[in-house]
Amino acid sequence: MGEKISVKQGIPKSKITKFIIGLMAFIIVSAIVVLTLFRNELRTIASIRKISDRPIYEMTYYGDYAFDKYLETGAKTPEELLDFGRKNLAYGLFDVWTNGFDTRGCAAFIAQTPDGDVIMGRNFDYYPTMPAVLRTNSKTGHKSLSILSYAFFGWDNKTDDSKLKSKLMTLAAPYVIVDGINEKGLAVACLTLASSRAPVDEDKVSLFDSTILRLMLDKVGTVDEAIDLIQQYNVSLYNRSPSHYFFADATGHSAVVEFLYGEMKVTYKQGDYQIVTNFRIDSHPNPRNACSRYRGIDDFLLESKGIITVDEALNLLQEQAVPGLEEWSVVYNLTQKTMSLTVYEDYDTVYYYELD
Repeated sequence: MGEKISVKQGIPKSKITKFIIGLMAFIIVSAIVVLTLFRNELRTIASIRKISDRPIYEMTYYGDYAFDKYLETGAKTPEELLDFGRKNLAYGLFDVWTNGFDTRGCAAFIAQTPDGDVIMGRNFDYYPTMPAVLRTNSKTGHKSLSILSYAFFGWDNKTDDSKLKSKLMTLAAPYVIVDGINEKGLAVACLTLASSRAPVDEDKVSLFDSTILRLMLDKVGTVDEAIDLIQQYNVSLYNRSPSHYFFADATGHSAVVEFLYGEMKVTYKQGDYQIVTNFRIDSHPNPRNACSRYRGIDDFLLESKGIITVDEALNLLQEQAVPGLEEWSVVYNLTQKTMSLTVYEDYDTVYYYELD
């Protein structure tokens, strides 16, 4: 008998080919599923662009950000708002943001240009921040331009803005804006007002205070509509820096909304202009004596009878910023639906945006 020879048979080439084809099909299908599921999130993240080494960013939010769902449940605290965002905005992929809802040293006003356009100016004075211009176009809300701070998400000058982990947090951007304008010509801003206390109705949904601005930009077009809508909810003010609100519309109408001793107080514009800074406006006997920034803006508008150019408005805001806390100044043209933005340490550059 001859010697036995052991032969190890390899895997047939046909099986290898089938395995490779199956693996490629799985990868392709998985990629299609991921791209379909996260299409808008990926487009939103890809839109983030640094426009200045200051730094300043801009982004466009694509698709829905679950705001109508949020209005059903609401949020009473930053933690509840974060929990909602974690579950509904990025399929649970982002983690936490900082407790950065402070708007301590701001000022805002409504006036008119020599051409008759209605404008709202606003200073944001709170260091440190990282301004970002946000463009939204939700199917369930009006188009809008707004501003937020990426510092709310823990970003700083050392943040690697190329990393997906950093960018994921920005999917919550529509919920933490501090001012903005919509396609109807409604402009909104929130400013700190210490010791504010809002009424609580157990039959109403509670909305965290930064999300009131999103509510207005998405759902209404006039000051009167804004006042009616805000009364349909409880406003859960951030206990570290509670807010009051400034609403203005393209007709030249404006109002300051405050929450004092458990009641909502509304102060409407009287005369050619209206100003708000960080003190109680409601029933104040002499606002000029309450805040030097208020007085500085009032001096100009009183002399000009409420007429001011956009460039003059930006300069006025810059002059009345809180030293050491100045971050940005913005003027919204409510007639033209535009935004003109300047940022501290780069005031010579004006960033201009149109709602299209």
